[in-house]
Amino acid sequence: MPGLIPRIGSETLTIYSVHYILLWGTWFGIGINMFGSKTWGPWASGIGAALFVTAFVVLIKYIEPIRVWIEASIKQPVRSYYRLIRLKVRA
Repeated sequence: MPGLIPRIGSETLTIYSVHYILLWGTWFGIGINMFGSKTWGPWASGIGAALFVTAFVVLIKYIEPIRVWIEASIKQPVRSYYRLIRLKVRA
């Protein structure tokens, strides 16, 4: 069994979360379903589904570098902000 298949199985929550955000638009209601989802023909739906699955396989293949990037770009500035607040409170 290729190593990617167990990784896909172990990341089902990530897949579900991203799928829900992209397809249904979560709380904002802005997702792929806004673009005439009930009017798509069978070929357009099939091609869209194949692209969607392919995108998730690529996502799982590169999930670790993506997580490192998120850690560096989102969490570090937030931590720096809270450190700054703590320094101001102590002063």
